[in-house]
Amino acid sequence: LRPRSINWQSLRSKKVVQTLVLMLSAAVLGFFLLIQSGRGDLTTFMSGIVLVGICYGAFIGTYPSLIADEFGHKHNSVNFSLMMTGYSIGGIGGPILLRLASKEGSYVGAYATCIGLAVVGALCAAAYFYLKRREAKTSRWSNLKEKTMDQKYIEEMVWKL
Repeated sequence: LRPRSINWQSLRSKKVVQTLVLMLSAAVLGFFLLIQSGRGDLTTFMSGIVLVGICYGAFIGTYPSLIADEFGHKHNSVNFSLMMTGYSIGGIGGPILLRLASKEGSYVGAYATCIGLAVVGALCAAAYFYLKRREAKTSRWSNLKEKTMDQKYIEEMVWKL
């Protein structure tokens, strides 16, 4: 029996995507807590704020490795700056969304929008993970086929000798 080799690149990519899905789920929980917090309910409000803040830090720490795994290290700074345009859009769109929500007298609509966007992000991350896993399986099979073709070629060369 041959020991199985570990594909560290695939394992790291798996951990990054799992972290993204976990943090997006925590963001959904945080925004849900913000919706549930009423006047004077400081514990629920602070719990929601802490969860959303932790998610922000996790996203900032996870994106560089995700980008490097997917696109390589050569143009990592350019790719990361393109990825961060989403934060720029959120920095402009967030206050606009909150201003519209404050006119209604409640922030429930803004938090519900954030929950919807986080769910869409988690679904995209899960789809990315599924496609990467499927790609790894097909490349493993193609490598196996190439090895068998090489073995056949060697056997033919040996028989010719």
